Amino acid sequence: MNENLNVFLLDIGSAIGEAVGEIAETMLFVPIEAGAVSLGPCSVTMAHGAWIALDGGVMARFHLIATDTSALRLSCALLGDSRETWDDELGDAFGEVANMIAGGMVTRFENHSHGSVGMTPPTRVTIGEPFPEIRSEVVIVHQEFTLEGEPFAAEMVFPLDFALTKVSP
Repeated sequence: MNENLNVFLLDIGSAIGEAVGEIAETMLFVPIEAGAVSLGPCSVTMAHGAWIALDGGVMARFHLIATDTSALRLSCALLGDSRETWDDELGDAFGEVANMIAGGMVTRFENHSHGSVGMTPPTRVTIGEPFPEIRSEVVIVHQEFTLEGEPFAAEMVFPLDFALTKVSP
């Protein structure tokens, strides 16, 4: 892989970890454990997901992927509540967690001279509803986390041609 592309993707991985950690600590008040940054899709089996499209200085899509239990815990943490069953309010909270993490990443991208970055509102998906297809070859950077032993992941999906423009001489 092109060394400059590798550096760009590692910078993206750092932004993922920093944004997830910041939101967990300052907004959700939950301890999380971070795994390594990796290329390719995450291994977390999705029960709940949310995606946000980014445009402008960074053309990509952010995904938050969680199991039933980790989605419930993340959403309840945001609401300051404890629930046993999923409902629409928890789904909205999960989308907002994704929005806050993506916002933290956008701030980091803009601070690293990627220019102004726009975001769409979060769109939620559940089991059996795949994330929308990107109609080109993609590069995926992800990081998996655990919250009280339950996995969740954050990933950025870039069209390969965009990623290559970020590293051209």
